[in-house]
Amino acid sequence: MTQDWTLLIRNALVFDGSGAPPRREDVAVAGRSIAERGLSLDPARAAHVVDAAGQWLMPGLLDIHTHLDL
Repeated sequence: MTQDWTLLIRNALVFDGSGAPPRREDVAVAGRSIAERGLSLDPARAAHVVDAAGQWLMPGLLDIHTHLDL
């Protein structure tokens, strides 16, 4: 059986960067891109599944924090 997704992250508290309140949902990744978001995505479609219950997920977050004084 061919998998649709490389990775499925389940039950994460997702902060999507839109300013909306975070939501508990699943995030499917295909290659290096988010393929699908939603509730109760089918784990059989993923090559790897991670249970992220109790964890935050911030897709695409780039942290440029530094202590370098230029």
